[in-house]
Amino acid sequence: MLRTTYKPAPTYQIGLMKSQIYRSMNGYLTKALVPYNITPPEWMLIGSIYENGQILPTELSQNLGVKPPVVTSSLKSLQDKKIIHKERSTRDGRYARVSLTLKGKQIVAEAEAVMQQDLKAFLHGIKPADLKVYNRVLMAIFTKISNVAA
Repeated sequence: MLRTTYKPAPTYQIGLMKSQIYRSMNGYLTKALVPYNITPPEWMLIGSIYENGQILPTELSQNLGVKPPVVTSSLKSLQDKKIIHKERSTRDGRYARVSLTLKGKQIVAEAEAVMQQDLKAFLHGIKPADLKVYNRVLMAIFTKISNVAA
């Protein structure tokens, strides 16, 4: 059996591809979220809140790898839009758990369905096995980065 060794693409090519993919995906996401009056960073917060049910802003900051003031201002915007609800702790009024409102949950369901359909159409022609490998590699890189940052 002939074995080949892995030869990575030059780092400048990897950087260029990563940058182009990010800009393209972020541009799509920005347009797709316009009907819901939310931004891509707000969408990431909404997704994290959706996955956790209720979560403290400090936990959101840690989960998303952003500074607390960024989370605070985005949460204020989402609260003004009635997408999230803050509930103060009965034991310690300093802590407020954040959760999605019914409107927020509806946005997640609707926007996610639309974007999943668009993504499926966009990725048409790429083998499912290749997409599984891609997702597995992304998760491994993300885990490695998260462990280094911790």
